Amino acid sequence: MAALRPSQQRTEPGGLVSEALFRDLLATTFSRRADSGLLAVLRVLLDGVPVDDTVSGDTSGARFAKECAALCRAAGEDGVAAPYGPTGFALLLDALPAPHHATHLAERIGASFRGRPEPGPDGAAQTISVGIAFNDDDGVHQALDVLDHAETAVRDAQAQGGDRCVVYDAAKQRDLAARLQVRTELYDSIDAGRFEVHYQPAVTLSSGQVTMVEALVRWDHPTSGLVAAAEFIELVAEHDLILPLGAWVLNEACAQLARWTEAFGDQTPALAVNFSEHQLRHPAAVSQVRGVIEANGIALRQLFIEIAATTLLSDDEAPRARLRELAALGVRLSIDHFATSASALADVQDLPIDLVKIDRSIIEAADGDGDRSVIEAVVAAGRSRGMTVAAEGIERAAQLTAVRALGVEQAQGYLFGRPQPADEIAVLIAASLAAGGE
Repeated sequence: MAALRPSQQRTEPGGLVSEALFRDLLATTFSRRADSGLLAVLRVLLDGVPVDDTVSGDTSGARFAKECAALCRAAGEDGVAAPYGPTGFALLLDALPAPHHATHLAERIGASFRGRPEPGPDGAAQTISVGIAFNDDDGVHQALDVLDHAETAVRDAQAQGGDRCVVYDAAKQRDLAARLQVRTELYDSIDAGRFEVHYQPAVTLSSGQVTMVEALVRWDHPTSGLVAAAEFIELVAEHDLILPLGAWVLNEACAQLARWTEAFGDQTPALAVNFSEHQLRHPAAVSQVRGVIEANGIALRQLFIEIAATTLLSDDEAPRARLRELAALGVRLSIDHFATSASALADVQDLPIDLVKIDRSIIEAADGDGDRSVIEAVVAAGRSRGMTVAAEGIERAAQLTAVRALGVEQAQGYLFGRPQPADEIAVLIAASLAAGGE
């Protein structure tokens, strides 16, 4: 490996260079390796050492860097080290034969410091974090990009608990940047009121009338247009926005239900509002629902709180306890996306479930000459427990014929209507009621 020879005028005691010279050397070396050859920057931080920690007037980073520089020489790696911040250092390696030379050195540095007393008053066991970046990484356009990437990697190592080496991952950083961008857009959209509630009808098969509508949130994205919940709801939960957004959807949908009740009276369809597991776990969930109902003056029995089957079929008791409280309040409960065997309904027999929706995957499997035994079993089990059984994802007349023959009582899907804004669904409700009165 080619030796890097810093100017003696700008070196520090112990064979180290200053931060300024390190940057200069990195720029020079980067230019030399622009077309071919591999260089690496290792950014190393002591884990858990306060940034103002000093020992005998010398920063921990400087003392640490001297030891690591000596270790590099002993390992046959001719690099340049510089104290970088009070509790770390940076190491420049040039003309590397392969990336693993840098990672092996990082492992040796970590092993040499692991378990030794920390250079502080409590003498706790010391560990280090190492971040590595290379000049051929994606997104590297100038020398300092390599240093910045190494800094990103070492911070990632510490975020994972320290005592480890992390190599900069450009794809991961792009994904993180994209997620942060989405987070910003989510916050801005909530503030700007860029979310909408659309409604999808469900039909009672015996009468053909729309007897329920499901509230579905949509994001009016500033550049992508209207985005369905499935594409952003996990990010909403990840960024702790599920509670405020969920509260807004509940209130918006219940306010709309109140307006429909004024127009359609006691023939107004029931309203189903999805609740996430995050909402169910919140201690204010029940009082929030009570407050929304009271504020909008809707009848308790008009509201279904809809929960994904995966939430209810787990062993976690917390969501179940909250559902019992909601049922005691007077609202009705629905299981959404039920896609398992009928025996699973026995696992929720202690809950006052009013409606179970068979997932579209089961409906599709039973289409044509497919197996319909699951639907038959769910219908039988649901009826025995006093539940209404509905089918989701009905898109073709043949599917409707099949589920009706199997005793399914309610159906929802594109065959009856896609999710629509409130004014459009009101026209559909009115037409359904008019047809039922003929």
